[in-house]
Formats: sequence, structure tokens, C-alpha cells
Amino acid sequence: MKKNFKIIIIITQFLVFAIFKSFANEPHLYIRFTKIVYSEKEHAFIREVDYSDEYKKNMIKILEYFGYEYLEKNGNLYITIQLDSDIQYLWNLCNKAEDSSWVDRFKP
Repeated sequence: MKKNFKIIIIITQFLVFAIFKSFANEPHLYIRFTKIVYSEKEHAFIREVDYSDEYKKNMIKILEYFGYEYLEKNGNLYITIQLDSDIQYLWNLCNKAEDSSWVDRFKP
């Protein structure tokens, strides 16, 4: 009886570890990138889904320069949920992507 209980505990631990490892590497930890702009009128950050291909290329350069992970899938850019959750910092990165002189100065 004790031997069976130990085997069940070991199998359970293995399954928990395997599930955790699986979730840690899944692309669901990414979210579709939205451009952040600040509205003076509303005094708030606003997310814009539409942006140019040139802007997307610039944003990728910024992400690579700062060492952030990203995915491109079906023409869309995806960033980590952690990066997306810091809206002020992401807004700062979005501003850098709009500044072509900044983007050209710092190559990844």
C-alpha cells in the first residue's frame, strides 16, 4: 500500500512539473501588439490596433534592441503579456518606433 502511494505521489509530481513546463513555453503567454498613444484630450493611453508595416518593422527593431521576445504570426506582431501590462513603458517603446532617427541609430 505504501509503495503504491509513493508511486502515485511521484507520478503526480512529474505530471505537475510537465504541465508547468508546457505552459511556460506556450505561445499563449503572448498577446497581439497594439500601438499605444497618449490622448491629451482624454488624458489617457489609447490602444490602436492598426499601424503601418513600416511601424511594425521599427517596433521589431526596438524589441530586438532591448532584448524583448516577440512573435510574428499571420502578419500580426505579438509581445509578451508582461511587456503589454506595463502600458507607460510600452508607450515609451512605441514612441521610439515612431522616431526614425532613433531606430536608425540603434541597430540590433
